[in-house]
Amino acid sequence: MTRTASQIALSDVAPLTGPLAAVETVARAPSGPVAHLEAKIVHVMNGRARIETARGELALSRGDVLVLAAGSVSSIRPDPWLRSWTVYVDETFFRHHMHWAIPEHAPLIQGVPPSSWDGRPLHLRLDPIRLARLEPILRRMSLTTAVDSYTAAATALALFAQAVELVTPAFVGLGSPPSDPRKNDRVRRAGKPPIRAEVRATMALIEERLSYPWRMNELATAVALSRSQLTRLSHRHLGATPLQMQAELRVTEFTRLIEETELTITEAARRVGWNDPRVATIRFQRRYGVTPSHYRKGS
Repeated sequence: MTRTASQIALSDVAPLTGPLAAVETVARAPSGPVAHLEAKIVHVMNGRARIETARGELALSRGDVLVLAAGSVSSIRPDPWLRSWTVYVDETFFRHHMHWAIPEHAPLIQGVPPSSWDGRPLHLRLDPIRLARLEPILRRMSLTTAVDSYTAAATALALFAQAVELVTPAFVGLGSPPSDPRKNDRVRRAGKPPIRAEVRATMALIEERLSYPWRMNELATAVALSRSQLTRLSHRHLGATPLQMQAELRVTEFTRLIEETELTITEAARRVGWNDPRVATIRFQRRYGVTPSHYRKGS
């Protein structure tokens, strides 16, 4: 990498929630090089990309997890697009969790015990079951940044512990589920049941028509549930109502637009369904702690 890397701190990514933050991104254009001051754990949900680090280049696709140490310089090239969840975490805190979750006699898949990790990129792979169970946890973690409460940090830490439980088997080469998960306690304990089909269908409708002003009654009718049933199931599986999820997805797409295009703040807001740019600013500032204009100047 010949370009100078930008340095980004956790407080620049999202309002501080204890020692960590979870952020969803959709990328359609190359970015970097950047060096985050915290460790970051990238979980690929959809799409493909190539990521370049000081130790070489890696191809990432759905189910891949990449762990980068604090200060690691990286650039990413979507192919042609990538949706991911990134957990930014204080490296000391992360190392303590690794040491606690992975016994010393059970080395990482690259053969490095937790106490001896030298910061090299760790490339893991999650099976579809764990990946599906992980996203609602990360979504809930991201939503804690919007909660002005002394319990927000504790909630984020508890959710991070759940995420660690799901991902740890991949660290020690146990990422693939057995043919009959009912016979394996490790898989049975590894999270909640898969997301209900009605909730997945609801999210698909919202993603397909993100700018549409959905009403709960419309969504419930479309998936053959009552409004109360859909609200309850969405809370159980995603930790938020469908309309809250739509707002979060709009913020993610709005962020991509102001990062990758020359659209004005007002135009980008309208593109995702907010006719009033002040709504976009409030939502954006709630997630990132800065206004869209300030964010764009710093990117």
